[in-house]
Amino acid sequence: MTSELPHTEAPIWTSEFVGDKLGIRSGHSRIQPLSDGTLLLLNTHPGRRSKAFRIGLSTKAVRKMNLPGNPQCWAVPAPPDRVLLGHPGADHCVLWNPITGDADPISANLPPGFTVCSDSIDSQLVIIVNWNASGASAGFDWSNDDTCLAVFDLENEQFIEPFHAVEDNDLRAIVMQDDELFMGFGYGRSNDFVSLFDKKLKRPLTGREHWSTFRMSHFLQAAFVGTDTDKAMVMFGSKGNSEERALMRWTLAAKQFETVGTIANTDLFFQCATPLRDGSILLFFWERFSPNIHLYRYAIEEPLRCIGRLMGAKITCAGQASDGQIYVAGGDDVHIIAPPPRGS
Repeated sequence: MTSELPHTEAPIWTSEFVGDKLGIRSGHSRIQPLSDGTLLLLNTHPGRRSKAFRIGLSTKAVRKMNLPGNPQCWAVPAPPDRVLLGHPGADHCVLWNPITGDADPISANLPPGFTVCSDSIDSQLVIIVNWNASGASAGFDWSNDDTCLAVFDLENEQFIEPFHAVEDNDLRAIVMQDDELFMGFGYGRSNDFVSLFDKKLKRPLTGREHWSTFRMSHFLQAAFVGTDTDKAMVMFGSKGNSEERALMRWTLAAKQFETVGTIANTDLFFQCATPLRDGSILLFFWERFSPNIHLYRYAIEEPLRCIGRLMGAKITCAGQASDGQIYVAGGDDVHIIAPPPRGS
């Protein structure tokens, strides 16, 4: 299940600083590879100005870009090479191509909320927006939660289903299984959850016979990792704060979680992951009581294994460029990371 070197024997990767300081202090960052070989680094933050940077591979320069429209926006990938930008409450989105600079307004009544997740299949981009507000008044706690869903046609560049209210689920990640069904990971009132949904956010797999369908072997501190070449929902979790960690995957074919690898080092905590061009996933874990990052690689039909360490690194997102180099961002910095030369 796991082919793991002792963490003290894992090779130490190198890190090369790229460009200038970014001025990013908080928020959510994501690196998106583009077809011209460059990378797009996006940083969004609820209620604050979003930031965008273009990372050029030939010069290794990092150039700040001006986002079209209202900069206080959420952003979701709209393949190929585009990003859909939306400001909560606006009457339109902006479909932006950072390569050409084209920025086309798309008519849409956007719901409130900055908590957004999305995934695409064929020419359909499914977008889910959550809005959460809570407080206390007259001695009573109150909460107001709304979830809206829309479907965007990537080929014809228009919404084929406008944003509309669906059953409230605080979803943070989705993986499309086909045109109608998707796996979703979210936060419940008492615990995290993973389930299969339709586009009304109804759950088709319910009832006594499906009680164990979404049960994870390691369900504490559950985190969404991504998806593999089988469109599985890949999750990472633990049995407890000081107990074994594991990588798990759920597929529509199996209709249950499979534990695909375990990590005995209980001082490791999932940070982020990125798909690689060979179909595998590179995972980054921060180490408790140290500034170090551990790198693991997962691929279908291969054991989860530790492939290296980064010393004194801070990483919040990563992406692989067309030349194979891996770029990581953390706070103010962008770095290229690489394994040591063979034989060293």
